[in-house]
Amino acid sequence: LPLARSNIKKIGANAFQNCERLEKIRLDNLVLVRQIGMSTFKNCTSLTNIKLPPNLEEILADAFYECLSLTKIVIPNKVTKIDYRAFYNCRKLKEVTFAPASKLYTLGEQAFAYTNIQSIVLPDTLWSLGSEAFYDCIWLKSVTLGKNLERIHEQAFAHSRRLAEIRLPSSLKY
Repeated sequence: LPLARSNIKKIGANAFQNCERLEKIRLDNLVLVRQIGMSTFKNCTSLTNIKLPPNLEEILADAFYECLSLTKIVIPNKVTKIDYRAFYNCRKLKEVTFAPASKLYTLGEQAFAYTNIQSIVLPDTLWSLGSEAFYDCIWLKSVTLGKNLERIHEQAFAHSRRLAEIRLPSSLKY
């Protein structure tokens, strides 16, 4: 589903929720979009490929909740917030990449819980890692935390049974 250039500034809550046959969507030509709303793509179980808007700043709660076929995502560098359960239970999600010069500040609770991410490098701008952010990521083996991270909330990596390596920054306070 290619969307033409427009004056769209936000993809609203539930806009594509339960579009079970939606496989691909390109938003990378929507340069004014700053926010993907709550549950925008929730339960789009066939969604395999999405290109996010380049000036995106926020991915709100449940935005990609249970997008069961999504395998990879590139987070644009202007995103400062990934809200709770944004990619919850995206069971085939293996690869999350943060664009260079990422401004990510907050990663919400259960943001990537129940995904198949194998390794992740979180940006240096990240300040807070929400509770259960990577809960039950059974294939997660390696984590690199950004150098300015101050808070890792409870159970951030709980039940990630294969986690063998994590690099903790000296900036951590709790």
